[in-house]
Amino acid sequence: MLVRQGLAWNQESGEKERLLRIITVVCPLFLLIAIYITWTTLPEQAREELEALPPQLAKVMLKKKEPPKPVIKKKEEIKIEMVKINVENFMAMI
Repeated sequence: MLVRQGLAWNQESGEKERLLRIITVVCPLFLLIAIYITWTTLPEQAREELEALPPQLAKVMLKKKEPPKPVIKKKEEIKIEMVKINVENFMAMI
């Protein structure tokens, strides 16, 4: 474990050399892997294989149920009742 003495932005002795060693090892490895991946060709897949449903999706589609049909209620007729009001009783209530 590296023990750092001093502030974080102060340079330690050998810090630049360590960084250069890491870069000189990692960059060529990365480039070799990148070149290998770009030159590698994969075999073409048949159209039937590409369009085939995965088993997980097929199970979901089989389990999918139709939503229930909405229930349509008949509209009830609104009945308006005429109420006879006795004027004298109405005036007494006020």
